[in-house]
Amino acid sequence: MPDGADQTLWAKAMSRMHFAAAACDTAKDASDDVPFLAIVNDLFDAVADVTALNDRILPAGSTSPDAAKLQQGLWPSVGTQQSATADSGSSYRVTVRDYTTRPDHTATVHVQTCLDHGPAGATEAVDWAPWYVIMADGTKAKPLKQKPRNGLGGPLYPDGDGKPLSVGSCVSGLIAFALPAGATGQAVEVVRDAPDFVWSVQQPG
Repeated sequence: MPDGADQTLWAKAMSRMHFAAAACDTAKDASDDVPFLAIVNDLFDAVADVTALNDRILPAGSTSPDAAKLQQGLWPSVGTQQSATADSGSSYRVTVRDYTTRPDHTATVHVQTCLDHGPAGATEAVDWAPWYVIMADGTKAKPLKQKPRNGLGGPLYPDGDGKPLSVGSCVSGLIAFALPAGATGQAVEVVRDAPDFVWSVQQPG
């Protein structure tokens, strides 16, 4: 974490970034009179300020532990249940119960997904594709294309090969990820796209 004047600049830049992000979220569904593009530009400027501080303060290739802890505070931690409503009107509850690294340079995430509400007769396919893991160095771990032959020590989360999820039902299991070659540090986030969910991964120490 930066010290002195840099710490003040850091705090101001982060505050500005969060304010702009919140403004974007509020403005996206508002009338055309809202200067949405101006808000987006302000968000990008704030992100640039934070990035510039990182580049000036941190040695090349390093990651600030305090920055990682700050980032963790933005999202619920692994083990937390989250809810969202998709554009289709379907409502989900999703929980990442556990994140585990393996000796073969892979990692697993234990996921549970429940479809609580939706249009009459609605079903939703579930698979591994929307999931990924963000490492501390910014690299992305994507799901394995082939399932491990020796298993993962538990049932697998469906990957398009199971029954579609129907309203009122849940499904759970493990998703396996190939950690990027040369990735440094620990995973910091587990992410699911559309609907969007993010969990922070507890860091050691």
